[in-house]
Amino acid sequence: MEARTLSLSRDARNGRKLGKYEVVSRLGSGGMAEIFLAYQRGPGGFKKLVVLKQVLPDVKAEEEAVKMFLDEAKITAAFAHPNIAQVYDLDDADGELFLAMEFVPGADLVEIAKACADSQEAIPTGFTLASVRDCALALHYAHTFTDPAGRPRPTIHRDVAEKNIMVTYDGITKLLDFGIAKAQGRATRTAAGMVKGTSGYMSPEQVKGEPLDARSDVFSLGVVLHEMLTGSRLFYGKDAASELVAVLDMEVWPPSERNREVTPEIDRVVFKALAKPRDQRFSTALEMARALERASRPLIWDQEQCGSLVARHFSARRDQTQKLVAEANADESTGYVRPPQEALRQAKSAPKRGSQEDDTAPRKPAAPRGSGPKQDPRPKPGARPAEPKPKVGPPEKDERTVMATPDIEATLPPSSHGYGDEEMDVTADRTVRQTLPPQARAAKAPRRPEPRDENPFQETDATVLGPRAGSSDASRRDAGRARASKKKGRGAMRWVVVGAVLALLALAGALVWGMVLKDHRAQPPPPPRVEF
Repeated sequence: MEARTLSLSRDARNGRKLGKYEVVSRLGSGGMAEIFLAYQRGPGGFKKLVVLKQVLPDVKAEEEAVKMFLDEAKITAAFAHPNIAQVYDLDDADGELFLAMEFVPGADLVEIAKACADSQEAIPTGFTLASVRDCALALHYAHTFTDPAGRPRPTIHRDVAEKNIMVTYDGITKLLDFGIAKAQGRATRTAAGMVKGTSGYMSPEQVKGEPLDARSDVFSLGVVLHEMLTGSRLFYGKDAASELVAVLDMEVWPPSERNREVTPEIDRVVFKALAKPRDQRFSTALEMARALERASRPLIWDQEQCGSLVARHFSARRDQTQKLVAEANADESTGYVRPPQEALRQAKSAPKRGSQEDDTAPRKPAAPRGSGPKQDPRPKPGARPAEPKPKVGPPEKDERTVMATPDIEATLPPSSHGYGDEEMDVTADRTVRQTLPPQARAAKAPRRPEPRDENPFQETDATVLGPRAGSSDASRRDAGRARASKKKGRGAMRWVVVGAVLALLALAGALVWGMVLKDHRAQPPPPPRVEF
């Protein structure tokens, strides 16, 4: 089990930036590219786990290899199939060309075969049939692909092998690596195994360099099916050249000789897919998938069974990946944007700047509601209002000049120029009124009509009541008559306006009626009726 864990650990590449992606760990390297596990981050804590495929430094100088890399992005970027690993992005950051691809959590068929061999168990036949069937459906989608503009864009994979077929922990089959799908005959980097395909899996016409069609991928998938059913290589040789010769000359033996679960119907499907002449094979990958379903209906596994097999053999890898992702999340600090309402509440509860009270001094606990005797805030009849007590101490600054200082701003949050301006203005005005003395407050605030005293003949203090001090009954009666006359004048004006509107309406009706009568009189009389 330890041999099937990935080398996922934090190294010098952890935290490295590639465009909008942040590298977490290195996964491996191939003939022309290096693979990294990375995050795509965005505002508000958005993140997406992806795989970055970066061109190796020594490959960037080869023009044809770079074209091959770009072809892979152009081909697979438009694909949208559940059994094909999706390509999200192609970018060039600081001279580094890379692809952002879907992260497929699971294992490829080579690793699954080795895991079963280490556990001394055969590869389940139902698992093999299900994964090959799903891969055939993915190939048919690529062979018959049509772009969004409605133009046919058939794509031949040219490198169908166990290493490019993965099964996730949920049992979903994914076809990977379309890197040489459109680069055949143009690149010359054969050491990477990407230009001419993988030896031992290429079709006879691919070995001969003939034009290819969908039936070439059908032959390669037939090789995968045969090897997974038997647990051994089909076209095997000491080197790549001997394997190519074996593809052309070697006869295929039935899988049922090694696997007793393989029925004669499944043998016939394998033989038809591996026919040397392409005319004798399945014409499409969809035809092969349907034939495989009919031949293996009681044996083929469902998605849950396939996922349980992968999760059982690769639980250590799964735990390692989850631990690495958890560590990356632990180092992340996501910013929190406080809503305007919360900022407003916090600003109201914050102490004012420049307050004469010491913020560090202990405060007395507030008395609970209803703990003291209730007091009526209304003044009692005949009671004189309390005069302000003179303050003892050094003279204070003019409170009215403080109104333009940052004391008001202390009650406003940073968002006072955006959300909640009206509410903040009211808060600021209330703060100013509380800081002004009673005389200045009365002069600043607009005067409102005061309620009538319960005892109008009571003597009042001119220094407290201001303009109302010493008012007589005659002046009050004159003011009442003036208000009554104003009301009568407004009422008369309303009736004059209503009468004028009614007169205009009557005049308009008379004009319309006159025009109707005029038209009626202008019409000639009807001709006399003649009866026979």
